[in-house]
Amino acid sequence: MKKGIIAIVIVALIAVAGFGYYKGWFSGSPESFKGATLTVPGTKDITVVLDTTSPSSTNNYPMGEYNDGDAERGTVVVLEDKAEKMSDGRTVAPFAHNSGGSGEFLYLGLFDAKLKHLSSFPIGDRIDITSIDVSGITITINYMIHGEGQAMYEDPNTPATLTLDVVGEKLVKRIVN
Repeated sequence: MKKGIIAIVIVALIAVAGFGYYKGWFSGSPESFKGATLTVPGTKDITVVLDTTSPSSTNNYPMGEYNDGDAERGTVVVLEDKAEKMSDGRTVAPFAHNSGGSGEFLYLGLFDAKLKHLSSFPIGDRIDITSIDVSGITITINYMIHGEGQAMYEDPNTPATLTLDVVGEKLVKRIVN
């Protein structure tokens, strides 16, 4: 009888731990961006609410679509599994922006503690981010770009690094001498 109760308790603990892992309770990543609002890069006043999830078989990223009634329309998807929290409570997260053309432009967004979008910095077109490291106000992004002569439909195969500093509420490229 005692062994049966112990077995039930162990199974229950494993189930709770698995559910917690699935929900992200044990990760260092920030809470979900679902419901957050971003200003669309390259515009001054077009915003998008991340009110749906991307149609992906592997990740359910927060996504939003916009259409300002004129020619501006598109989609923004936050890659929240690559988001990193800063020591001051702010968060940096990459997001993809597609405005209907063939490109998928990736940006790094800076968000306050309540996930209000503060600013963005362009990283590149159809790149693959491998890591984002935060140390104080410095953010280092390691990613893959398309090599010279490589077709854009292929997976990028050339490593690149971008280092940014957070200055107030802006992301600024660090100039390395």
